[in-house]
Amino acid sequence: MNRDILTGVESMHLDGDELVVRSTVKPVPGARAIRDLKPAIITLAQSAERVGVGESLIRIVAEFGEDLADIRDGQYTGAAIDNAITTIARRRQWGMVSGEVKAGRPP
Repeated sequence: MNRDILTGVESMHLDGDELVVRSTVKPVPGARAIRDLKPAIITLAQSAERVGVGESLIRIVAEFGEDLADIRDGQYTGAAIDNAITTIARRRQWGMVSGEVKAGRPP
């Protein structure tokens, strides 16, 4: 994935099962790529919620940039993604939160 897909993206979060993307520019430069990779982004958001990572979804997506297509295509199990997010969160010293706080959701 080209990390430029996040250019201009101010925030992204899940609202139920829908991915909400807010941008500082219109149209969003990476809108097509975001749309194509939406299943992977949703998978990462759900995994981050499950393991209690409170980092923004944009940062999580950026960390997994090169693997988004593989995640979208089902190359990794849910447990593997959970483990990867937890490992990255510890290495990056991201905050771990309770299950009530949803990953990437704005306050």
